[in-house]
Amino acid sequence: MDASSSVGYNGWNMSMQFLKAVVDFFEISDAPEGTRVAVTTYARETHANFELDTYTDKPTLQWAIQNLEFEAGGYTDTGSGITSGIQQMKTRRPLVRTVMVVLTDGNSQEADKTAAAAIAAREEDIVTYVVGVGATVPEQELLNIAGDPGRIARVKTYEQINDILGLLQARLCTGQTYPVCRYSPTDVTFIIDSSSSINVGAHDAYSKGLEFITKVIDHFEVTPKYTRVAAVTFSTDVHGDTAIEFDDNTNKTALNAAIMNLRNSYAGGNTFTDRGLQFAMQHFLPQTREGVAKVAILVTDGSVTHSQYDAAVAQSALVREGFGTLIAVGIGEAINNQAFQQELAVMAGGEMNVLLAGDYEHLQEVIEPLVIRTCEEVAAAYGAPADNIVDVPAVPQPTARPPTAARPTVFVPAAN
Repeated sequence: MDASSSVGYNGWNMSMQFLKAVVDFFEISDAPEGTRVAVTTYARETHANFELDTYTDKPTLQWAIQNLEFEAGGYTDTGSGITSGIQQMKTRRPLVRTVMVVLTDGNSQEADKTAAAAIAAREEDIVTYVVGVGATVPEQELLNIAGDPGRIARVKTYEQINDILGLLQARLCTGQTYPVCRYSPTDVTFIIDSSSSINVGAHDAYSKGLEFITKVIDHFEVTPKYTRVAAVTFSTDVHGDTAIEFDDNTNKTALNAAIMNLRNSYAGGNTFTDRGLQFAMQHFLPQTREGVAKVAILVTDGSVTHSQYDAAVAQSALVREGFGTLIAVGIGEAINNQAFQQELAVMAGGEMNVLLAGDYEHLQEVIEPLVIRTCEEVAAAYGAPADNIVDVPAVPQPTARPPTAARPTVFVPAAN
C-alpha cells in the first residue's frame, strides 16, 4: 500500500476502506481452504505491518487494516514495498495461489528498482496485480509491476477506487481477463433485423442471431451502474411493442432471457432498416444516461429495401451523431455482395465499423471482434487508451472522438 504524501489523508482512508472491502470478499482463516492476508506499506520507509499468520479471522484483520498508520512520506519506494511483500510470502502454504496487489498513486523514484522487484516476485510465482490511481503513474511502470496488461486496473481518483472492487475480486479468484470496457458505464442499443430472408434456407437462424447477441452481452457487466442494454427488432415495421428498454432488465440473466424471448415475435417482412434506426434515435437515445458512452449495433442479413435506402442512410447519420458510434454486423450475402458491404460501410460511417459473417452459424466467430470494437469506441468516448483495463471517469463526460484509423473489414466466411 502506497503511503507517500501524495496519497493524502482522505485518499489513505479510502484506500483502507477499499482494502477492507477486498478482504471482506474472502473467507479469512488458517484452515487449509482459508485465505490469509499480509500487508506492507511503503513511502520513504517500508513497513511489513503484519504477516500472513498474524490475523486468522476477519474481524481482527479488518481492525488491523483500519488502524494502519499513514506515514505521509515524501518518497515513493515501490520497489522496496514489493520486496517486503515477497519476504512476507515466504511463509505461504504449498500449492496455494499466491497473489500480490500493489496500490499506488505515483511514479516511483527508482523505476529500475521497482521493475527488478516485480520480476523477482514473478520468479517466486507470485501473481501481481496493480491498481494505479490518478494520472501521474506512467503506464510503463504499471506494466513493469504487473507483467501483464490484463492485471492492471486504473481509476482517476481515490473516490472511484470502489468502482473496480468487483473487477479485482473476480480477478483475484479466477485470474480471468475481462474486456477492457466491462466496468465502464455504457449504454448499448441493438437494432435487429427480423425480415423474412433470415430463416430462408437456415433452420431457426433468427434464434441463432439472438443467441449471438446474448453471448456478446455476456462479456459486459450488466447493472444499472455499468452496462445497460436496449434492443428493438424491425422488418417492414419497427416492433416497438416488444422493444427492450434500458431499465427493463438490471442483470444479465434477465436481459438475456428477454433477448431470447424476441424470437416469439418473429413475423418476417421487408428490410426497412431506416425504421429500426429511427426508433433507436427517437425512443432509446432520450433514455441514455448523460455523459455515459453510447454504442449502437445494427445486426442485419440483407440490403435495405430499395425504396428505403435514402431514408436508411439519413437515419444512420443521425444515429452516429446521437450515439457516437454505429457498428454494423452483416450476415449472409455480405461475403460475396460488394454492394451490401458498401451499404453497411456507408451506414456505419466506414469499414472500420463493419463486421461480416457468412451465415448465422458463423456469427459466434464475430463475437470477439465486436466486443473489441465496442470497447475501442467506449475508450475513445472517455478519452482513455483502449488498453486500459478499466477507466471510469469521476463524472463521466465523453469527449469528442479522435478520428479512428481505417482497418480492414472483419469477416467470417460461410461453410462450404
